[in-house]
Amino acid sequence: MSEIYTMTSRMINQSKMLDTVSHNMANVNTVGYKRQDISFKSVLDASQQPAEYQNTFSTVNEKHTNFEAGSLKLTNNKFDLAYPGDGFFAIKRGENTLYTKNGQFTLNPTGQLVTLSGETVLGIDKQPIDIGLDANVQITKNGVVKDLDNGANFGQVAVFKFEKNATLVQAGDSSFASPNEPEQLLEYDIMVGALEQSNVNAIQESVKLTEVSRAYQSAAKLVKTFEDLESKVIKDLYKVQ
Repeated sequence: MSEIYTMTSRMINQSKMLDTVSHNMANVNTVGYKRQDISFKSVLDASQQPAEYQNTFSTVNEKHTNFEAGSLKLTNNKFDLAYPGDGFFAIKRGENTLYTKNGQFTLNPTGQLVTLSGETVLGIDKQPIDIGLDANVQITKNGVVKDLDNGANFGQVAVFKFEKNATLVQAGDSSFASPNEPEQLLEYDIMVGALEQSNVNAIQESVKLTEVSRAYQSAAKLVKTFEDLESKVIKDLYKVQ
């Protein structure tokens, strides 16, 4: 029965959708997280004749990221930054430069501006920003990092923009990698003491989670029904012989 294969393919894809929705739900409170989604397409079984059969198999068409802005939350922490526009902060993870909307920064033991997981934040010269541990730090809306006591300038937090965000690939921890070189913005206003929250709508994702779970269960029941029918047919044919 080809229906079994059709329903099985739908179960597989519903399982993939379930993983995606569950991942979104798990990151509803992750700073700077962008909602993930996948779409499907139908593929006609090549072994069947289109004129006689209409059974199709579904497969993943595209996995993409929704880059809509998340809400802004005031923290009043001088190292928390948010860029409300279409741009990203740059961080260094190993030898790789990644891009993120998560501006929850701090100082590491050597006085560098880093993410909470330890990646260095890059300045406009694409180098780490060395501050020191004893400085009375202020970060301006232009991203300039300076000492309030003596006016020393430690660098400037950079903001980068991509021509197409669709080229960005998830790299974990609300960060993205890109095969394309971004544009470095020359003028921008950063919100200091604020963070951009996840753009996941918990209610919508919860509803989708229920729908996907029911669709998976429905397909599984149909597969069981078809298998039972197939087994009954085989037994009846044996009796006829």
